[in-house]
Amino acid sequence: MASYESTVEVGADPEAAFDYLSDLSNLPEWDPSVRSAKPSGEPVTGVGARFDVEIGFYGRGIQTTHEIIEAERPSRLVVAVDGKITGRIELRIAPSGEGSTIDYRATATMKGLAKLLDKGLKLAFEGIGENASAGMRKQLT
Repeated sequence: MASYESTVEVGADPEAAFDYLSDLSNLPEWDPSVRSAKPSGEPVTGVGARFDVEIGFYGRGIQTTHEIIEAERPSRLVVAVDGKITGRIELRIAPSGEGSTIDYRATATMKGLAKLLDKGLKLAFEGIGENASAGMRKQLT
């Protein structure tokens, strides 16, 4: 299993940061590994919101479903990832000066025959996480 953790300082207040991050259609704006994110039903925000997400991995597109499984506005968001890649994204948002601090944790593993690529995922995950953290900082500052 690959994992990544970081703390990101952003200029947006916790409510604005939470609202932006909990709208999963914004994923391609802040996570460069995400090619597209489209709602796959109702609701489109909050617990139960599901999105069809395409992740770019070594030049290939991998289809996943991202579902918000926990949401505590404005402090916590948990997203389950399912598909050939499974995992979890957890964001904890706290006030920090005029902005926010976001603790970003992500885990991922491959399943099925794609599990053969799991070592490649572990190797790439640090860079994927760093790029997502930088994108989050850019979009929320």
